[in-house]
Amino acid sequence: KEDAFAEAMLAGCAKAGTLGAIADGIGDPVEVFERRLQVLDRLGLKAIVGLKPRTQEEIIARIRKAEATGVVAITIDVDSSGRAARALPGQTVEPKTIKQIRELVAATKLPILVKGVMTVDEAVAIAGTGAAGIVVSNHGGRVLDHTPGTAEVLPAIADKVKGKMIILVDGTARYGHDVLKYQALGADAVLIGRHLVRGAHGAGADGVALFINTMRQELEAAMVLTGIASARAVTRKILV
Repeated sequence: KEDAFAEAMLAGCAKAGTLGAIADGIGDPVEVFERRLQVLDRLGLKAIVGLKPRTQEEIIARIRKAEATGVVAITIDVDSSGRAARALPGQTVEPKTIKQIRELVAATKLPILVKGVMTVDEAVAIAGTGAAGIVVSNHGGRVLDHTPGTAEVLPAIADKVKGKMIILVDGTARYGHDVLKYQALGADAVLIGRHLVRGAHGAGADGVALFINTMRQELEAAMVLTGIASARAVTRKILV
C-alpha cells in the first residue's frame, strides 16, 4: 500500500506535467522513507522531498539518501510545529535556528527550501542563509487554530524577499483560481497536498492527474478572465 500510494502521487503528477513530492513522515522509521525513495528511483522521475523536524544528524542522513535519487529540491520544516508530536525518545526536536539552517544548506548541493515561514522577519533571516527559498505555511493550521492564514501574511513577505529567493506557499488551494490568487499575492508556485491524496486513493495516478489537470483548466480560465497572458504577468491588481 505504501509503495502504491507513492507511485500514484509521483506518476500522477508526472502525467499532469508537474513535480510530485514524497515526504519523511514524523512517525515513520527511516525504512519507510527509503521505500518511498526507491519508488521514485524505480519510476525514474523527478520530485521534491519534504523532511520533518528531526535532529541535524538525522536530517543530513536523509538528505544523503535523497541525493542518490531523482530529488530536485528538499523542503525542511523550520518551526517544529506541535513539538510534543515531534518528540523523539529521550529528546525533543526544537525549532531550527538560523545557524542550523546554514549548516543544512551547506550540507548538500540540492536546493533547500525552508518550510513554515509566516513572518517577514523569518523570511528576511532565511534569505541570508543561502537557502534557495521558503514555503509560506502554517501546516494546515492544525496546531493553533487562530494562526493567520498564509494568504494573510504572504503579501508582506513577498514585498521583502520576492526576487531574492523562491517563494512557495500552501494553504489547501482547491481550485485553479486559488492558485492565481496566491500568485497575485506574491507566490512563485503553489503546493497542493491533501486533494491529491484523495485523488490517489480514489483512482491512483489517473486520479492525481485528473485533479491537477482540472486545476490547470480552471487556472487558465481565470487568467483569461483577468487578462493575464502568462504566470509572469500576474500582479496584485487583479485582486482589487
